[in-house]
Amino acid sequence: MNHTSIKYTYFLYIFLLSTVVCLLFQSSQAKAEELQEPVAALPDQIRDFQTCALVGLKRVPQLQKSKLEIAIRHLDEEDSAWSFFPDLQLSSYYYVSEDDTTISFNAANYRPWEPYYSLQAKQLITQIAMLEHVEATSLALKRLADTFLQLVAFSQIDEHYKNILDLQEKRFSYTEKRRKNTITAEVDLEIAKQTLAYIIAEHKTISQQQEALINGLCITMNLPGPEIFNLEPDLVLEQILGPLERVNDMSSPSDSIELQVVDKKLLLQEKKILLAYSKYMPDFSFGVRSPDVLSETTNAEDDLFFYVGVSLKFWDGRKRKRDITRQKMKLQQMHIERKEVENSERLAWLEAMQIYSRANSEHQLSLTKEKVKSLEVKKKQFDYQNGKIRLPQLIDQQIAIHRASITSIRKELALNRAILHLRHLSGRLLKDTINVSLAKIPHE
Repeated sequence: MNHTSIKYTYFLYIFLLSTVVCLLFQSSQAKAEELQEPVAALPDQIRDFQTCALVGLKRVPQLQKSKLEIAIRHLDEEDSAWSFFPDLQLSSYYYVSEDDTTISFNAANYRPWEPYYSLQAKQLITQIAMLEHVEATSLALKRLADTFLQLVAFSQIDEHYKNILDLQEKRFSYTEKRRKNTITAEVDLEIAKQTLAYIIAEHKTISQQQEALINGLCITMNLPGPEIFNLEPDLVLEQILGPLERVNDMSSPSDSIELQVVDKKLLLQEKKILLAYSKYMPDFSFGVRSPDVLSETTNAEDDLFFYVGVSLKFWDGRKRKRDITRQKMKLQQMHIERKEVENSERLAWLEAMQIYSRANSEHQLSLTKEKVKSLEVKKKQFDYQNGKIRLPQLIDQQIAIHRASITSIRKELALNRAILHLRHLSGRLLKDTINVSLAKIPHE
């Protein structure tokens, strides 16, 4: 080749290389812009669970991370799809001694069946990432719902403690007046004082627990502050628990997320077995190049020549055969794993139903005790009006009914958490909140 051909060859080589780099940069930049989502707009106030859930799904870092994982898996799919086309290599050499250059354009070790199985495998991996994203979403909803149930319960308990505090202050004032008139002993006044301090400490503990829960929500969901919450308890409970008559109709789902993940992994393992068999197939190579200027047998008048090659691995110490056996044994392991998951989920559902039944019984018993305390208060009021008892005895009974109510609220919270766990296991919480079924996985 003359000097003009040399310059033309290198110019073409640099031009093609620059074009590829520019295309790759623009493609990666466009993909990065697609992944950047606007931050979810915040409502003026959060009054219910569903509003908070829909805002949280776009602001919780863990869910954003799993969503980006899906995007990464889609990129892996694109890699496999483009693998149907062989990797092409452009190379050139300048021989100083001959004042000439050669150029070659070739594809080596091309295995067209590998991209076929690889693409199917990558699609399954993407589906697994989607399932894991839905599972993370479901768990996040359960944690959020559990926090809201506690907030509602603490709000109700807080009201009872305010009433208890008012009653105990009246009792302390009554005892203090009697002490000034030397009607009662100093120890009675000290007992009333310490009881009041104890109730104040109890009330402060409840307030701190409420504050900790709300601050935790603000941190987890990147919210501005606790002032954004103005919950409506009845609406919150309705959205989280759903119709109570549905509880007995719920059942453990046959299409749970974990089982779906195992099923996808089984399909993926089957693809790996086929891929292991494909290693017995030959490799192909083809290309085009200019004549070798150092070869004495080359015809200088031939500008380019084409070639096609086939290579087949003849002996590898039976590694391919052992790999097929290995992949089949892994498939057997995964079938056993699926059975373990089925048994585990059945046991989890059975345990959740037992917890629900026990919590329901304890709640009903607590309500019965509360009714008895309420009747005793009415009797004490009657006795007080008729002068049979003094004010402290009536106040003690009134405080007792408030404490009985607090016990009922705590038992109701345990019952509501048991119902929440059942709704989470059955998939109803996920479907009722964001209208996504366990069997219907989003593709975005």
